[in-house]
Amino acid sequence: MNNNKQKPGNPVDALKRMIALAAAQLYIITKNTTENIVRRIRFSISFRLTLVYVRKLMTSLLLSTLLINAAFGFITLGTAWNQLTRAGNSFTSLFEKSGGKAVKDFKNIIEYNELICLVMDSEGKNIHIIGDAFQEDYTAFRYLPVKKHGDNIYLVFRDEKVYEGTEYQVIMYKNIDQSILLIIRFLSFTMVAHIAVIFVTVVHGAKTSSRVIKPIKDITETAKRISGNNLSLRINLEGVQDELKELAETINSMMDRIENSYNQQQQFVSDVSHELRTPIAVLQGYANLLDRWGKNDPQVLQESIEAIKNETENMKELVEKLLFLARHDAKTLVLQKETFDLSQLLTELVRETRLIDNNNHKIMCSLQENLTLYGDRNRIKQAIRIFIDNAVKYTPKDGEIIIKASMVESKVIVSVKDTGIGIAKEDLEHVFDRFYRSDKSRTKEKGGHGLGLSIAKIIILGHKGKIKIRSKVGEGTEIQLTFNKKQE
Repeated sequence: MNNNKQKPGNPVDALKRMIALAAAQLYIITKNTTENIVRRIRFSISFRLTLVYVRKLMTSLLLSTLLINAAFGFITLGTAWNQLTRAGNSFTSLFEKSGGKAVKDFKNIIEYNELICLVMDSEGKNIHIIGDAFQEDYTAFRYLPVKKHGDNIYLVFRDEKVYEGTEYQVIMYKNIDQSILLIIRFLSFTMVAHIAVIFVTVVHGAKTSSRVIKPIKDITETAKRISGNNLSLRINLEGVQDELKELAETINSMMDRIENSYNQQQQFVSDVSHELRTPIAVLQGYANLLDRWGKNDPQVLQESIEAIKNETENMKELVEKLLFLARHDAKTLVLQKETFDLSQLLTELVRETRLIDNNNHKIMCSLQENLTLYGDRNRIKQAIRIFIDNAVKYTPKDGEIIIKASMVESKVIVSVKDTGIGIAKEDLEHVFDRFYRSDKSRTKEKGGHGLGLSIAKIIILGHKGKIKIRSKVGEGTEIQLTFNKKQE
């Protein structure tokens, strides 16, 4: 027979293991819950706001409790003391007149007021006793003579009188246990009432602060959901008021700028890729052409060389423009400013333009002599050349291009006017955007990358200048540049 059967486990041990496992799980849950509560309490603005107001309220209630109970205590004990002193003074006055007869006459009054009266002679012997009297020293407590006898506390009235030549001492006691009990009850009542007020304030304050903080939580949740793929998400301003509304509007405005910058960056990358794709494709095509037939065909070889030179020059120009824009965006673009002869610079530009113009444009200029400007001469020349080149490109054959420069009220004004094809009204506000082309097919024929006007604008604004553009389709375009004579 097989004697290796597994014996059943001890139920007690199994129960212990289950209890231990449950205790461990309970410990983990309790620990995590406690940590979450502590973390929420530590960093919760709502809790901290509630705590601040509760602390202020508790301080105010504590002070008011002390003042109210102190006033109530003094009034209660003062009433008892006044009652005792009135009875004592009345008794001593009567005793001074009639001696022991006053004790009999005053006994009912003393007992009615629950007083204890003791009359002693000059040797300290008790002559008359009304009530359960005792003869002990008393101590002063907050300006009131108080004596504790057994479990009772008494107010003490003491006076000395002379009757028929003999000196007597009158001592009266008033039990103030009930008065003290009343004070304690009143203190307990006010404390309970204040605790209730604090509790209600905590609950109401927590709800109120949560309601106040809710817009901030909504803003936080919305901000968490915003990502690179969801930049169009905005904070809902409905129900948001005061400073929080201003904060939400500021964040929305910031997100608008971020989204625009992100879209511009994406568009910039796309445009650069597009601009580089064409020359690279041309280079690759002619390289393949050379590889197949150009080795033995001089005509194909020469055509390929010319095309490669043109495309590499085109790529070089594009890269230089991109580097200029990158330096501007990185705030590293430096302008070498000096005072130079603007009239001479414009004369150079007109002469150079006439040399390379193949469309017989009438290029005219009207320049004020000895017109000077403070700025970076090379960059100013680059910017104005861009405007003149655009005028040449988009002005039909035999059209007119007029360049003017003059001083008007301490301002230097330069204008480039043409009789070209003009710019549509809807395109005017975009002509200075990077890679923008109002007519892509026409621009492809004319050449360029759509960066020239962006660069020109950067240069002009870098000299604190202003640009005005007026254009009408079919009639032409005028660019007006305004500079300060002496820039700060």
